[in-house]
Amino acid sequence: MKHGRTQTREVVYKQVYNLLFEAKIPEINTGYVKIFEYVKGAKVTGTAFPNETIKISTTILTGQNRTFEYSQSRTSDSKGNYEFIVPYSTDGPIPGETQFDTKPLGPYLLSYGGTIKEVRVSEEAVLKGENVIV
Repeated sequence: MKHGRTQTREVVYKQVYNLLFEAKIPEINTGYVKIFEYVKGAKVTGTAFPNETIKISTTILTGQNRTFEYSQSRTSDSKGNYEFIVPYSTDGPIPGETQFDTKPLGPYLLSYGGTIKEVRVSEEAVLKGENVIV
């Protein structure tokens, strides 16, 4: 019987992800398994110009001291309304209740047209699915 590192399908999953979402995550086998906690996510809502493309993004620092860019894009409706569900708290954990190593390095940046807004999201809003109005 041979002993050694078990190969995973990580690289294949990353290739599929990159293809489907036009992403550019490195297609390497890290040997790590990522387990994600399910959270409702905070609902970030606001208004922009009708049919405007809006992007929300932030830089995430992982527990392994690596960073990646988390982002989403939406098009506002005909009245200019938009909504994002975001999974990361920008204000940190709740003392004595929640703990996490993976976190944003700053607020979310919401951008459309020539406008850029900082959006802060509490841990409670992420856990309870609360609305954050921009």
